[in-house]
Amino acid sequence: MAANESGDYGPGEPSEPSEPSEPSEPGEGGRDKVTFPGTDIYVEWALGAGRADFFASEDQQVWIPLLLELTGISAAEFASGELFAPIDKKTWQESVRVPGLYLDERGLGYGRDCETVYLTALVQEVFFLDYLESNARLQQAVSRLKLGAPLDRRSLDPMFFDSHTRQPQHDEAGDARSDPSDGPPSEGVVILGIIDDGIAFGHQRFWRGNRQTRVRYAWLQDSVPGVGGPLLGVAFNGIELTNADIDRLLTASASAGSVDEDLFYQRAGAVDFNRQIHKSVARRASHGAHVMDVAAGYDYRDPADQPHLDARPIICVQLPTEVTAETSGGTLECYLLEAIDYILRRADDIACERGTGPLPVVINFSYGHYSEPHDGTGVLEAAIDQRIRQRMRTCGVPLRMVLPSGNSHLSRTHARLSFQAVGETRSLEWRVLPDDKSPSFVEIWLPRGAPADRIEVSVTAPTGETTTRLAEDTSRSERLPPGAPPDAEICLVDYRHEPVADRGTYLITLQPTERLQPAGDPVAPPGVWRVHLTNLAFGPDEVVHAWIGRDDTPLGFPIHGRQSYFDQGCYARYDESGRPIEEDVPADCEIVRGGTISGLATGQETIVIGGYYRRETRPAEYSAGGPTNGAPRRGGPDATAVSDDTVVHRGILAAGTHSGSVVALDGTSIAAPQVARRVADALAAGGAGDRADVAGWAVPFTDPPVAPERGGAGMVDAPPVVRINRY
Repeated sequence: MAANESGDYGPGEPSEPSEPSEPSEPGEGGRDKVTFPGTDIYVEWALGAGRADFFASEDQQVWIPLLLELTGISAAEFASGELFAPIDKKTWQESVRVPGLYLDERGLGYGRDCETVYLTALVQEVFFLDYLESNARLQQAVSRLKLGAPLDRRSLDPMFFDSHTRQPQHDEAGDARSDPSDGPPSEGVVILGIIDDGIAFGHQRFWRGNRQTRVRYAWLQDSVPGVGGPLLGVAFNGIELTNADIDRLLTASASAGSVDEDLFYQRAGAVDFNRQIHKSVARRASHGAHVMDVAAGYDYRDPADQPHLDARPIICVQLPTEVTAETSGGTLECYLLEAIDYILRRADDIACERGTGPLPVVINFSYGHYSEPHDGTGVLEAAIDQRIRQRMRTCGVPLRMVLPSGNSHLSRTHARLSFQAVGETRSLEWRVLPDDKSPSFVEIWLPRGAPADRIEVSVTAPTGETTTRLAEDTSRSERLPPGAPPDAEICLVDYRHEPVADRGTYLITLQPTERLQPAGDPVAPPGVWRVHLTNLAFGPDEVVHAWIGRDDTPLGFPIHGRQSYFDQGCYARYDESGRPIEEDVPADCEIVRGGTISGLATGQETIVIGGYYRRETRPAEYSAGGPTNGAPRRGGPDATAVSDDTVVHRGILAAGTHSGSVVALDGTSIAAPQVARRVADALAAGGAGDRADVAGWAVPFTDPPVAPERGGAGMVDAPPVVRINRY
């Protein structure tokens, strides 16, 4: 990273932004529209009508996280701003910050040997309209960008705001150490990475001895700096705890031979009752505690488990609360990429400490979302595929990433339609629920092809108001009420052409249907919203897909979002005996169960797992599958694992948040870590542990048979971590 004029690597003195060379045309409602093709389609909503929901507080309205896909430049060149004249370099560095994770000689910017670079950055709003819209060199460099959820400024390291503090290229805890040796990896050792919420990293299931943890590193992405070590040389937000920190806190929190785990998490910075945010690990059960036990939990007192204690070191990352609470998944990309890259960085640190070559890594990420193109071209899917290939190419050891297929099979969130004639209009009935305190989204993805006059989209509210039809036009948006300024909009219809997917996409966004505060912000009426699609040029064999964004409430969180759904009269939910219909029947209905696989789970390299009932040996009714929207080498999940012991005994048993506790949780997010554990065992034994291996472990569904798009290669058996017979 090049130094600024004062010799620092961080920002210099504040200065005025440079003037854009060509001002953008004014948009509706008194603000310019970001028209750059690679921009996240959610930008128009987030910086306009959705500002009150995107920025949850005034403390978030300065720095916006981004996931960027760069072409032709390195991360360091982007961070320096030297290539983007006439933008002043000093001004650029004041409004665009790149974490050190991507800038030092061990960074994962891949500028040396990859044409495409994926990285994260924090930017100010000036980046969008003043920089990106006006600078041709920047437009050439930025292929795509995705928004992240802004964090409370208290989660950022105080040094981040000190313009006179040099931004180090290495953190003091060891990033200046040498790379892993050129020798072979330590035999049988596999790093287990867990990315989740509510991770109980003090739990006894993750100990290697009495009050001695197996968690080598824990990054709490939105905790307030001051308790754990800073990460400024790696990332700007949260705190990091090393195994020495965790051991010290476990000992300090012990009394009469037992650890007060509530006190431990408060001292560790994982629970802060001075902040009005959800505290998952303070509850009886949390998603992250359960998932990490299924993937990496062992009993340090059990002789059968003891060989794994040193062979399965854990690196865990707890996602920000705002990201977990906002279940659409549209704002998690930058935090997930940073978490993956952090795990890889710290895995190399562990190899350095052991004096070995790079170590294999298995990462479990048990989240899913409903949106994205579902063809593997999304920016995060592409970034993960690149990381997996790059790890093998440059380090000679595998990185495996295990994802769930999703729980949306019967959610009525996917519609698929085609047209029989030019001029035909087809409508989707979108039921939006009352008391929904979060925005609702529908993405409409068109067949591949350059923008043309192929289709027009309009929306009718339950009140009868209808937007003007919007063609494939990036220069304008349509809204309700018509011509309303951003602070009065209840509905926005926008269009972008996604350059890498080569697909046009419409985004329809609605305000929440209920607000507790502030009382003056707009709300959308609940009821049936009708989305009208008018065909101008599509043939009968060209298919248009629509996905509703995920909008439920995560485990244990206060009820906030309520999932909307398509509500066509042709969709049959139950058979004559009252049982849910789990497979699509040949009929002319727009709503389909197929293709509800998580949009994140459509990459070529990730291992994707659905769920099945252990006793009944059939897929769980919620377990989502394909077909995907043309993703190469991906028709659906690779296989399934147990997500429920039986239809009656829901979920499987694993750790609660406190040592000694056991809870039952279900879902494909619980099936995935079982396979992650088995993949780690396969890598430790010298196997490939890849998609082909997982498919080879599976036993096909036979009674009745299940299509590969839903069940993959079949059922993967994994012994339960809690050996209690429930039936």
